[in-house]
Amino acid sequence: MENAVPFQDRMAAAQKAKRESDAWVRGQEQARNQLNTVILDCTFNSGPNHPDPSTSEMVQKFLKRVIVPAPAGKAIDPSGTDYIATVQWIRAVIQELPDHPKLGDPEKALQRVRDNFAAQAEAKNRPNKHDGW
Repeated sequence: MENAVPFQDRMAAAQKAKRESDAWVRGQEQARNQLNTVILDCTFNSGPNHPDPSTSEMVQKFLKRVIVPAPAGKAIDPSGTDYIATVQWIRAVIQELPDHPKLGDPEKALQRVRDNFAAQAEAKNRPNKHDGW
């Protein structure tokens, strides 16, 4: 009995899957290395050249708790974090923060980011009404 897929095609598919897996791991490792830098670079001032360490620390502590889980079987460490997505979410939250955040502002910013990402995912999955015309 012969296989339905020729050997060369199976090998090519396996090599492609390996390359994609290796690229995923490299990207995750790079993002993991960037994560703390992105968080620690998020600082705030109470005025010109006047750092506000308490606000910066409050926001940084919140950002350290933002974690996006990795897809099943794709985690590169026991934490199960998708570091690429986590860095993207943290950057989006930072963009949503006001210039002088107060207690509760990071949570509100995260909720806006969640809503934006959910709307983008819904729009991506929604069929185009012009398809099939």
